[in-house]
Amino acid sequence: MTLLTLFIAAAGGYCFYLVKAPLPWLLGSMLLVAISSCRLKQLAMPNSLALSASAIIGVSIGTLVTKDILSTLSEYSYSIAFMLLLQFFLVGLGTWYIRFKAKTDRVSAVLAAYPGALSQVSAMSLELKCNHQLIAINHTTRIFLVISSIPFIVSFFLGVNQPIAIDNTLSPMKLEDFFFPILLSLVGYSLAHLYRIVSPALFGPMILVAALNLMGALPKFETSEYLLVIAQVIIGASIGLRFKSMSQKTWGDLWKIHLPYGITLLLSTFAGAFIVHLYLEIPITTSLLIMAPGGLSEMILISYSLNIDTFVVASHHVIRSLVGLAVIPLLIKNSRDTKQL
Repeated sequence: MTLLTLFIAAAGGYCFYLVKAPLPWLLGSMLLVAISSCRLKQLAMPNSLALSASAIIGVSIGTLVTKDILSTLSEYSYSIAFMLLLQFFLVGLGTWYIRFKAKTDRVSAVLAAYPGALSQVSAMSLELKCNHQLIAINHTTRIFLVISSIPFIVSFFLGVNQPIAIDNTLSPMKLEDFFFPILLSLVGYSLAHLYRIVSPALFGPMILVAALNLMGALPKFETSEYLLVIAQVIIGASIGLRFKSMSQKTWGDLWKIHLPYGITLLLSTFAGAFIVHLYLEIPITTSLLIMAPGGLSEMILISYSLNIDTFVVASHHVIRSLVGLAVIPLLIKNSRDTKQL
């Protein structure tokens, strides 16, 4: 049923493209697949496709890493620190809220409340005795809300005349713009998998291309906009499929528990973004994206599509993801120790 899923996703993206919605190929595919999966239970898509889409995004981001950009990273140390402080405040608040509303254990609440590092959290939850469905639905709702709203909000601040690089126009096809991104994706993923780098599909190609770019050894190419459109459709479909096979009780919990939590995260994002904008003088559009509690790939994709300081956004979310890898196990261990006491 992969072809049917992709057809539905592409149809949703094309409809959003026709009405000139922000980030149409991602949002349209996500929405139509989510709606369709509630009725068509056979819809499915192999994880390898989602990994391939992440790899293409990784290549695109790697091409943006230059010596000039790296020299400006120190300018964002305060915004990175504020982002992490806000994140851990939300983890504490979210853990209390989910335990109170869902009547679940502390480990499940911690994993569900962490606003980021979805792939790592999902993998970690499979090795623990916890409420897997609660964790998956809470993170899916969060990502769905963020990705559905942030592009429209950012577009509002940009103004109606702001061009959206990927979605409004597609440039002529060039063979090298397909060949090199695909080749570098395969090589980067293989190396990252060999050396056990976190999220190898995204980080592997990104690190490889960035290193080649800094050394001046990167071939001359631009990642084809058609490849990026395909990546958006695949990622949108993979997010939409997370709403498949939800029971009536689960839908009830969605409205009573997960949706209010997601809205709280969004409001916190807006507040944090305005603080960063006012006190650190970072553009409001960039502030919104670096503070947004969305997935790493999705936030990078949105920033790239809207042409908003992609490397700055990527650096913030990469750091958030890496910090999450280090902190989440400590939070879980503390939760277990507390339970044993």
